[in-house]
Amino acid sequence: MNDNIKLKNIRVRMGLTQKQLGKRLRITQGAVSHWERGLSFPSINIAAKITKIANKLGINCSPETLRTK
Repeated sequence: MNDNIKLKNIRVRMGLTQKQLGKRLRITQGAVSHWERGLSFPSINIAAKITKIANKLGINCSPETLRTK
């Protein structure tokens, strides 16, 4: 599965909009959109935060899977 699609699927499974995820991470909705479209990737620190939120909700992922091409 394409990694930007993986990120979107994780966000949707978390029940969050791009704006809501951005707010939780203290970043813009535009940054989340760029990641999901494959235009850029989250930093390792942000990827770790996404992973922590997802894992608390029972969604298995790792920072590395969110940052690979």
